[in-house]
Parts: sequence; C-alpha cells; structure tokens
Amino acid sequence: NHVIRRPHPNVWRVRRCQPIQVEMVVRGYLTGVTSTSAWTAYKRGDREFCGNEMPDGMRKNEKFPEPILTPSTKAAQGDHDESVPPSELYKRKILEPGLYKELARIAMRLYERGVSRATDHGLIFVDTKYEFGISNGKIMLMDEVNTPDSSRYWMVDDYEARFEKEEEPRKLDKEYVRTWLVEQGFTGDGKPPKLTDELRVEAAARYMEVVENFTGEPMQLEVGPVDESIYSILNPFAY
Repeated sequence: NHVIRRPHPNVWRVRRCQPIQVEMVVRGYLTGVTSTSAWTAYKRGDREFCGNEMPDGMRKNEKFPEPILTPSTKAAQGDHDESVPPSELYKRKILEPGLYKELARIAMRLYERGVSRATDHGLIFVDTKYEFGISNGKIMLMDEVNTPDSSRYWMVDDYEARFEKEEEPRKLDKEYVRTWLVEQGFTGDGKPPKLTDELRVEAAARYMEVVENFTGEPMQLEVGPVDESIYSILNPFAY
C-alpha cells in the first residue's frame, strides 16, 4: 500500500501515486438506500448489476451466493460516481482488461481478508470499496481500507433474527447518516441538510464501537485542539 508511516493519528506519510480512476466496490450482501445501490436496482426489477447476475427471490440485506464486484467511475468533484460493468470501462478507455482483472483479484482477496477479520470480532463485513494507484510501475492500494466510511458493518449476533423479521440490521457505519439524509429528501445534489448533534454523536458512537470490537479495548479519546501537534509533524517537510 502507499503508506510509509503514520507519525500522528491525523497524518500519514505516503508514496505519491498516479490514481487509477476506478473504485473497486465489493458487495457481499444485497442492500443500500441510495439511487445507485444494488438493492435499489433489484427492487425496480433489474437482475443484472454491473455485469453481475443477481438471482430472483432475494430479499433486502440478504447475503449473495458469492461476493460481487461492481466497479465505479471516479467522478469529478461535484459530480456523482457511476457504477458500470467492466466492459464499459474498456469502452471508455478508462482501464485495460488486464489491469482490471488484476485489480479485481486484489480487491476480492482484500475483501475476503476483511470478512475473516470482521467475523473474528462479531461483525459482518457487508461491502466496501478499494482505490488503487500506480507508483514506479507497481499497483498500490491507496486511501482508507475497510473503514466504516468506506464500508458497511453489521452486528452478527442479531442479524439472522432481524432478517427473518424484515428488520434492518444494526449498522456500525455511515449508512446510519446516509439513511437519515435520504429521509430528509437529500439525494446528493445541492446543499445537504445540517446534521443534528444527536445524529453526529450517534454516528461517532457507532464508529467507536467498530474500533472497540476490532481492538478489544475501550476507545481512547484526546479532547482538545490538534493543530499544534500536526504542524510540528509537517514543518520538517516545509508544509
């Protein structure tokens, strides 16, 4: 990956990469609330999604027979990413087939590892996205990996019971915030509604629960400004 070291919780030193303009999205479950989600497509009758055949008779939040890969274009700032099949990436000359197949192989391996780690800690690793770049001719994993910002996590202990009752699983990721935004009528265009303090606190608590599940330790928080400590790290690099 592109990380060289992490001298501060808010600072990474990384290798400079040429970003590959595709997000590799791996989905293990049929879910989602946005207009681009697999569940939205399935609900309107689509059984083909980004080159993947989805079986008839599935229900929301059900596990796919096998994880599927649904690549997404990386849109310019202000625009929306677009989920497309690999053939469309080739047609638009965004990616060559050989490179796509290698990224797909790596993404699936990473997802499998994430599933294993999550299972060990009482979580379901629902889906995620990976970003890659090229550095000195080599593929590099970039950006965040398997975080609640880039992934969905559900609690495993009551998933089956909730699924049978057609209730939503207990979510420990940003889907909680995304669902609230959709309920307010926000679709990703224009200025989003202001998040309430209650919503922000609950979202933070869910993120902390993910950390505590993985580490087995209480989350340690430092309250106060971080500017000075960040500047002390960056000064030697003339930032």
